[in-house]
Amino acid sequence: MPHPLIDQESAEQVEKSVRRTIQKSDVSNLVTTVVLLIIVLAAVSGIVLLSLKISRTSRIASSNAGGTGGQKPEIVRPTPTAPLPLPGGSGPGSAPPPAPGFGSGNPSGPVPENMVLVGGGEFIKGYDSKGQPVRFSLPPFYIDQHEITNREYLVFIKATGRRPPSDPRGVSFNIWKNGTFAPELEDHPVVNVSFADAEAYAAWAGKRLPNENEWEKAARGVQGYIYPWGNNFNPELANCAENPRYGTGTAPVGSFNSGRSPYGVLDMAGNVKEWTTTSVSSRNSRWKVVKGGSFRDRAGQLETISSQRGILAAPDLGFRCVKDAQ
Repeated sequence: MPHPLIDQESAEQVEKSVRRTIQKSDVSNLVTTVVLLIIVLAAVSGIVLLSLKISRTSRIASSNAGGTGGQKPEIVRPTPTAPLPLPGGSGPGSAPPPAPGFGSGNPSGPVPENMVLVGGGEFIKGYDSKGQPVRFSLPPFYIDQHEITNREYLVFIKATGRRPPSDPRGVSFNIWKNGTFAPELEDHPVVNVSFADAEAYAAWAGKRLPNENEWEKAARGVQGYIYPWGNNFNPELANCAENPRYGTGTAPVGSFNSGRSPYGVLDMAGNVKEWTTTSVSSRNSRWKVVKGGSFRDRAGQLETISSQRGILAAPDLGFRCVKDAQ
């Protein structure tokens, strides 16, 4: 019988040694795998964070560039030349004098009664996004110095038989009752007149309603003032919501002589809004631009460039007329 190459005891020792070697190898492999996994995860995280940073930087640069490679321009609204008093006026509330070119293209004939002449030529209608003045040219025209009053409108009603103004809120709010109004309201501007009513009056008087550009030039002068009296808002120069003594209803026309425009036109800020013939949209000519703000409005709505929309008669909406200068 052959002798074994190794005895039982030695065999067991060899087996144990082999197992220990295998275990050490497994642990070493596991550690290596974990270390490699950590390295890979760290690298991936770094790449993701770097990508996010680059993306955020690109968005910021793009927004600042405005798509042109430079800084995005801001809309600038410059203040026109500071106003000066009209002859005969004084103090900060006085309107500025007519600028050069005021009389450009003026007719030599007499000015119609209760109207003022707005000379032909350019005026500053507003400012573009770069702060540059937008100029617009008009022929000369006459404009009513004040808004049409209840007294004047009553003459029209008696001559034409047109129905008196009616408040859209209901009969109980009507200023006109039994075809007339309270005596103390005769010099207040007529309100609750529709666009058709205003057009009919103007035609009867041999005049017409102004368009938006004509109204603005008469209100702001050729220099483009922010308010009829100048560039700074003063609530005491208009019947508006911010005037502590007014703002609850209409006032007699011409109550704010110091708030007149450079052409001497009265009440072009506050008291009542005024119809123009300019349509708000070419898609719907029924909506008209109304200008000037009313006793209900604040500084922003009283700016000469501000516009609101009108379609129906309203208790804070009236009108004035213009006439072509021949």
